[in-house]
Amino acid sequence: IYMEEGQLLIEDLASKHGTSVNQMPLVPGNPCHIEPGDSIALVNGLIEFIISIDNDLTMDFTPVNPEFLQTVAINEHLQTVIINEEAPIKMPTKEFNCFKLLYENLDNLISKEEIVQQVWPERVGDPEQIVTAEEIASLLYRVRKRLNGHFAIKAVIQKGYYMESIHSFNLSDLS
Repeated sequence: IYMEEGQLLIEDLASKHGTSVNQMPLVPGNPCHIEPGDSIALVNGLIEFIISIDNDLTMDFTPVNPEFLQTVAINEHLQTVIINEEAPIKMPTKEFNCFKLLYENLDNLISKEEIVQQVWPERVGDPEQIVTAEEIASLLYRVRKRLNGHFAIKAVIQKGYYMESIHSFNLSDLS
């Protein structure tokens, strides 16, 4: 997308999955004029933009194709998580409790203290059994590894951690 002589243009640079404007596929290498209200779709419609000139407007982003949303089933009794109907992921108690805390607060910051209270309640308040930063980091590493890229667990320095969903899909399934 670029401006040329006051005109807003878009050009498909021979992308593998195509670009369309108002549901019309673009010919690679041929610029197309776009204006407010036009819809631009990328990756066979997975990503969609609407051209707007209202600089004060904040728009919500919602998935264009709900079939790409992850489904998550948690079985507390078996300590398993099923993501996108794949094989159940069995977790030891501490990993499961950590995942559950982060998942129940998806996209929200969780302090290190909250993680300690949820995962190591037996050590809360005991000055001889302080949970170290290394223990928390090791636990989060193991949870990340079990989730196999379905969720991202990110650190906010000196604050805590949060987990966000990664809407994963195979681009070859889109053609």
